[in-house]
Amino acid sequence: MPSSDRSLGRGWIDSHCHLNDMSHAIEWMKQAEQSDIDRFIIPGTAPQQWPEVIAWQSARCAIALGTHPWFVDPSQNQAGQLVAALAQHSVVAIGEIGLDFYPSQSQPRPDKAVQQQLFEAQLQIATEHRLPVIVHSVKAHQQVIATLRRLDIHAGVIHAFVGSVELASQYIDLGFHLGVGPLILKSPKTRSALAQIPLSHLLLETDAPFSSSGPTAHRTNPLLDLVAVANCLAELKQLGLTQLQTQTRHNSQSLFGLSVD
Repeated sequence: MPSSDRSLGRGWIDSHCHLNDMSHAIEWMKQAEQSDIDRFIIPGTAPQQWPEVIAWQSARCAIALGTHPWFVDPSQNQAGQLVAALAQHSVVAIGEIGLDFYPSQSQPRPDKAVQQQLFEAQLQIATEHRLPVIVHSVKAHQQVIATLRRLDIHAGVIHAFVGSVELASQYIDLGFHLGVGPLILKSPKTRSALAQIPLSHLLLETDAPFSSSGPTAHRTNPLLDLVAVANCLAELKQLGLTQLQTQTRHNSQSLFGLSVD
């Protein structure tokens, strides 16, 4: 069984990236460390992919397990597979889970009702295991919010948040954190919202290698996008990078139950 050491260092924490999907992950991690990015949280997306995520578990890499809404398959007992996996592996969250109602023609999403059913099942599993959730929400925010309220879910992060201050406040009122990633670099509305949201509710993330709007200069290593995200947020908050790093690191440690050294 992989190490379950959850300790973190004193650098930046990338609270959401997919190292298992990177062809040069080891090299890129070494480069990231030179930029003081030294800890990562890797979420799962589907049961068949979880072994790849689990293999990365270490003192530097914490993991989460869940089924992403793109990969919901009613022919499988994905909720049962999650319960079985949690009996064998130590995780810091249930995720990446959620709802995605984007009307894509190239990659049609699973039926909304099927997504909702598994989303609720995974939220209930998180409650039973006292774990926070990592939520993917695209074109489905009001249904996600209604579901979180109805099931009394108050611990988690809205991954790759993009939206207004009114939307952000609804999640904050539920006790959720917001994942701040490269998408803020091209969304003035989101930057305006985040400027008004308490720093205590924000986490930094890259979603690497899937982030789509990071700085061109960093496309050879998407993990380095975290630096640009941090600089942007520090400017919005009119804070020094040291203060931003300390608070966002604390936020990740607190939410995901990571030990503080």
